[in-house]
Amino acid sequence: LGSVSLRHSLTVALPPPGYSSSRPHVFALQLPTGGVYLFQAASPDLVAEWVSECNYWAARESKEPLAGGVDNREYGWVGNFHLDTTITNIADWSIPQPSMLRSKTDERGQLRALLKHIATLEADLLAHKELRDNVDKWPARSPAHAKAFANWERKSQFLLRELIKYQTYADILQQAVT
Repeated sequence: LGSVSLRHSLTVALPPPGYSSSRPHVFALQLPTGGVYLFQAASPDLVAEWVSECNYWAARESKEPLAGGVDNREYGWVGNFHLDTTITNIADWSIPQPSMLRSKTDERGQLRALLKHIATLEADLLAHKELRDNVDKWPARSPAHAKAFANWERKSQFLLRELIKYQTYADILQQAVT
């Protein structure tokens, strides 16, 4: 059989009734590519153990992204481009690819790095929420508004997912070091 890298993955237990009434003890391994693997276990305790182990190793191995990426493309929420309704070259915002490099720090060092990254994500999310007003300045039924809103929503959902993932990592490492 093959192997699956846990870097930047997130594992969660499916809530009752699980996958179905005949498969009540299931957990999902969500990959950074968007793929999802479902696994069945014999009991809720085994599901919890698998979820904990997978998230622990994901937390240990996942290297946080480099801070400060610069992008000068217009996604529909920066600047005063909405004043010119003839502008149609709003780029599609896409999820940045995570670093697949393995983190080489110990548990405590990794926890510090994760907590620092969580603070950055929280600040990014707050700043991004403030840009929503700029999106709404586009004419409501224009293609530019639709694209700008889709971009804004995509990035907002990405930041929320990343915050949940890295907070899960920090929580599991905090348990390990105490």
